[in-house]
Amino acid sequence: MRPVTREIICINVAAVVCTYIQVMWAAPDGPSARDLSGSPISYLHWFCLPVLLFLNVLLLTLGKRGHTSFIQGVYSTSLLTACWLVMNYLEFADRVASWSTFSALEIWSSVFMTSVLTIGVCSTVFFFIHYRFIRIKS
Repeated sequence: MRPVTREIICINVAAVVCTYIQVMWAAPDGPSARDLSGSPISYLHWFCLPVLLFLNVLLLTLGKRGHTSFIQGVYSTSLLTACWLVMNYLEFADRVASWSTFSALEIWSSVFMTSVLTIGVCSTVFFFIHYRFIRIKS
C-alpha cells in the first residue's frame, strides 16, 4: 500500500470517527420522530457517506493545486464543521422541533448553542489529525 493511500484512509477514518462522536454528543435527548428510537446510531452511517464524498473530492482538488498542508487542513475542517452543523440541525428538527412549534430562527439558535462545544472539540481534534497526516505526506 502506498503511503499516500494510507494517509488518505487515516484521514477518512478520523473524519468518520469525529462525525460519529460529534453527532452522538450533540444529539438531543428524546425519541426520534422518524422511528421513535433514542439513538441516531442506526442511521448515522448515512450521514457519513456524503461527508466522506465531499471530503475526498476536496482533498483531491486541493492536492492537485498544491496547497499547503495547513490550508488543506483548514478547508477540510471547515467542510466538516458545516456538515456537522447541518447534521445537528437535522437531529434537532427531528427530535425536538417536530414535537412542538419552533421558528426557523429558534431552531438555528438552539442548534448553534448546543453545537459550539461539540463541534469545537471535534473539529480541533480532526484538524490536528489531518494536519499531521498531510504534513507527513508532503
